[in-house]
Amino acid sequence: MNNNEDWLKLDNAAKIYPAVSSRKSPAQFRLSATLDSAINYNNLNLAWEKMIKRCPYFQVYLRRGFFWYYLQRHNNLPAVELMDPLPVSPFQHDRKTSHLIKISIRDQTISLDFSHIITDGNGGLRFLLALLNEYFKLSGVSIAEIDGIPSTAERINPEEFEDGYRRYFPGKLPKPEPLAKAYHLKGKPFLT
Repeated sequence: MNNNEDWLKLDNAAKIYPAVSSRKSPAQFRLSATLDSAINYNNLNLAWEKMIKRCPYFQVYLRRGFFWYYLQRHNNLPAVELMDPLPVSPFQHDRKTSHLIKISIRDQTISLDFSHIITDGNGGLRFLLALLNEYFKLSGVSIAEIDGIPSTAERINPEEFEDGYRRYFPGKLPKPEPLAKAYHLKGKPFLT
């Protein structure tokens, strides 16, 4: 998938989430990091802006197409907010401008909420580590680059936009073996 496209397809794993997400089961998760010192809001906000620009596949809105959902890229940046007392407040998928990622802070804790539509736990953890890495650099802490963690110093790898399922499972999956037919009783059903 081209990283210059205005819209992105949902990957194989994400296709189910718009249909099954609800207020009771929002299909999202939170990752947090608690630092040893107070958070410098300006440095965090700058690190957030840089990492969102570095990972544009997180800067999307969910849109309903004629037959399927898709992700629409945009330039709006989710603001750094104070952490909500609710553990994970649901994303509003029905709104036209609802982000699928959220950053919040409280005291020394940075939290990122992700919709499963845009990533899984592994991708979310990599993004959190990249954000922390950028934040520490801006705060004057010397941090070594970590393999597999996105960095603002490197170009976007096209594989970051890829649907891994299509790559590693290009053929059709075999159909399950047919089950034996069930035994059906003959005659009228007994009703009370």
